[in-house]
Amino acid sequence: MRSLRQSYCTQMSFDHREIPVDATEFIDSANEYFPDATLSIGWTKSNLSELTIPQMNIGWHELLHVLALIKDVDQPLVLAIRLSTAACSSKQIEFILGIRPTISALIWSDEMDLINDWYEIINLRSGLYSKRLVFDLHAKHRSIFKVLPYSIVMSESEFNRSHWNLIEFPSVFAQSSGAVVSDEGIAFIGWPTAFLISLMRPLVFPNIQRITAKLIFVKKKQNTNDDWFKHSGFVIYLLEKVLDLQSPEITTGIKVFIGYNGRLSIENRGKRHNYYNMKASGQVRHDQNCYDLELIDRGWQVELLVEGSNCQGRKLTNPTKITLETTLTK
Repeated sequence: MRSLRQSYCTQMSFDHREIPVDATEFIDSANEYFPDATLSIGWTKSNLSELTIPQMNIGWHELLHVLALIKDVDQPLVLAIRLSTAACSSKQIEFILGIRPTISALIWSDEMDLINDWYEIINLRSGLYSKRLVFDLHAKHRSIFKVLPYSIVMSESEFNRSHWNLIEFPSVFAQSSGAVVSDEGIAFIGWPTAFLISLMRPLVFPNIQRITAKLIFVKKKQNTNDDWFKHSGFVIYLLEKVLDLQSPEITTGIKVFIGYNGRLSIENRGKRHNYYNMKASGQVRHDQNCYDLELIDRGWQVELLVEGSNCQGRKLTNPTKITLETTLTK
């Protein structure tokens, strides 16, 4: 099998033995000239000796850059990840491996890698994607790795991708936009050109529809003005019926908004009644960009509960709640 190898991005060096090249150019050229090849894409930070442990982490911001690169790539992928990076970034690695079975990871190390906590490596080796992990470790790490225990609990993601249909619209911008679906969740990248439609059978009144989710907002470095923060966020639409949609902007039904800055709203769109409030709003006071939410649709009332979190996910304990009575039928 043909394998192509690449090092990615300024200030990031993927394979420790190779010179970085332009990532987009590499992906496009490989797709054009070697469509059947397996692509090896590095994913780790260079100048390791100058980094603190928190800086070694490849966070969600860096993950979105990688997802933008591989979003439209159908070829098999091998991610080359330094051990120090993998030990701080297991959630991001699991997200990428959950996209499709033809993505795997090579975790490597040399004498510069210093691992104080092997917990995330244990979870990766014991997790759902363990059969798609290959370890090429320095002798001092290999001796430790051989005696590491396996994690007993293997938790599955609460997100079931078979329950959702992804709809994407073309973008006029050069930046990669749309959504990437993984067994671990969904990432929206670039401009808002995509959404998911539920494939589950609608419940009949008086049954209650309940949606729970964990949101992680990733700030774009070029967007710093207050107006952008005000209008940026996550939207859930509750519709009586799904029509032939011509754009990602939906103008009917119930619009539920959770903003990047914690702003909340429920809006009854498309129907005007003097005896119903058309909108309810609220604000979550939180200094991070992660939120846990629960949406309850009772047919005659929609209730939204949101609480800021530490991005690890947990049960709601003291959420901000807003409600709106609605004429939406089921």
